Amino acid sequence: MLDERARNRMHNRLREVMGDDVAETMMASLPPNGWRELATKQDLDTRLELLEQRLTATFERALRAQTRVYIAWTSGLTAMLVAVFGAVTAIAVR
Repeated sequence: MLDERARNRMHNRLREVMGDDVAETMMASLPPNGWRELATKQDLDTRLELLEQRLTATFERALRAQTRVYIAWTSGLTAMLVAVFGAVTAIAVR
């Protein structure tokens, strides 16, 4: 792994041998903390898969909660309508 001193020595040597522009381009191509700090495609795939699972679980929980509210609401409304129609029918029959 390249520490800051080693990076600095390499940068100076590149400037001596290849010039400032090439040295700057080559140093800019290196990751600042070493190659081990970079995420691989597999790392990204794993993180995206975990994110997808969390989003799916969140969506399913919200959908279940919304469904429960909808069922409770429609059941209450149906019971109220049955009661109203029952009262109207009872009044009409008299």
